[in-house]
Amino acid sequence: MSIKRIIYFHLGGLGDCIHDLSALSQLVDCYPNAKIYYICKKDVKSILNFSYLDKKIIVITVNNFFEILKAILKVPFRADYFIVGCGSNIAKVSVFKRLLFPRFSGASIPDYPDQKLIKFWTKMSTFNILLQPIKGAHRIFTNWRLMNLMGIKGDMQEPKLNHIKISNIQLPKNINKKIIREYLVIHHGAASLESLKHFNNSKFSAIIDKIIQKFKLNVVLVGGSQEISASKRILSLCKSSENILDLTGKMSLSQLMKVLLNSKLVLGTDSGPGHIAAALSVPTVSIFGPTDPNQCSPFTRNGYVVHHPVNCGPCYLSNNYMNCSNNICMKSIDPDSVFEAVSLVINKLNTKYIKNKNNDIIEKCPSVTHCLN
Repeated sequence: MSIKRIIYFHLGGLGDCIHDLSALSQLVDCYPNAKIYYICKKDVKSILNFSYLDKKIIVITVNNFFEILKAILKVPFRADYFIVGCGSNIAKVSVFKRLLFPRFSGASIPDYPDQKLIKFWTKMSTFNILLQPIKGAHRIFTNWRLMNLMGIKGDMQEPKLNHIKISNIQLPKNINKKIIREYLVIHHGAASLESLKHFNNSKFSAIIDKIIQKFKLNVVLVGGSQEISASKRILSLCKSSENILDLTGKMSLSQLMKVLLNSKLVLGTDSGPGHIAAALSVPTVSIFGPTDPNQCSPFTRNGYVVHHPVNCGPCYLSNNYMNCSNNICMKSIDPDSVFEAVSLVINKLNTKYIKNKNNDIIEKCPSVTHCLN
């Protein structure tokens, strides 16, 4: 069968979009003459614009129900493949799928701990192939396995962003003047102010002081406008505030990419900047709590995750998560453990796994080699 049209659907966040670059690259390699449509949220379109796929993928953005209807009019009917990236609500996507009349379809269910949710999605599914959670597998591996089952072959690839394009992005003059020394970037936020992925502000301040004292690096704080007050709080608790540049809420996504590209290291929670940094081959240290780092950490050969195993986690999207009033998974992590991970990167050590006296775990991020082994 000649493959003419492929639809890849995922209304996820920045990190999800970065992970999708792997599957989209595989599709482009396998079907260079096909029209490949990527249906995503508006705020992640910049990721595709600054990837190596920008002229090979047709991006259709969706933010609400009316835009979904518009998207259906833009996308050609009778797609040869309809693929849903790992992390989507399968029940809702099934409605979209029916309207697009794909010839062959498949979807990956993420490795959430809530089995009731998985059973519900499975029951509601109308997909030809529905890939159940693969224990301990990263989402990129899950999507790769799904496409293999659909008959779409090809190598698993690391997500990559275009260095040349991003290096040509212009930063405001006042920012350019201030970023004159080696620096690392810290993103302390998460998806929302209420997110259980947040790490304590005072702990971040302690880590920043140790980094400046030990490595003589400047620190750049980044984040959205909703994180401005938290950045100011972190800054007020630091002893070395003259070495810290607060850019929270002051940059576009493309400008953030430029700042990340030129950084020595990106430190943060389970959020978009860490995944962007990984796709730029910039070293990362990511602090994980309710989400499973084996499933959704930055996908890179040059990064570490720090987490503290607890009996109730990882719990993302389970009843434990929805009803949690005390995210001990994040609160239990010692700032010294995070600093230790930062030191491993800066000192260019290749330690694969550490469990320290606080029972915090520091381990290498998943990569293609890790997943395939």
